[in-house]
Amino acid sequence: MASIDTSNRVDVMLSNSQPKSRWTVFVERWDNRLTRFRHAFDPTSEAPDRSMRIWAITLVSIAVVVLGALIVVGAIWVFNHPRSWLVIHVLLKGVKYFALGIAAVAAILCRDKLANMPLFARFRSGGPTPAKE
Repeated sequence: MASIDTSNRVDVMLSNSQPKSRWTVFVERWDNRLTRFRHAFDPTSEAPDRSMRIWAITLVSIAVVVLGALIVVGAIWVFNHPRSWLVIHVLLKGVKYFALGIAAVAAILCRDKLANMPLFARFRSGGPTPAKE
């Protein structure tokens, strides 16, 4: 029985050979799922297997019809209840403040990613960023 000479063997360490935490694996898995979901609906997506899926078209069509029906029902309700303008005004203000709060929390949590975006880099520098050649 011949023995294997291991003295000339070179151990190659891959750049991504460190074990990943469970949180990193969880985030990567959900990022892949959300990316696939986005590619299913995005008409400008350049995914290799992107094709118009009948369920996506049906779902978007139903959503547009439901949104139109809600707008019509809301308009009829407002016409029949003249004092409802006050309710609508209060609801819109509440939604506005809620959206501003969500935007502020997202800006605080994602400030590193937002700082690298060209739109916000322009605000930091005080002027338009020069075009890259």
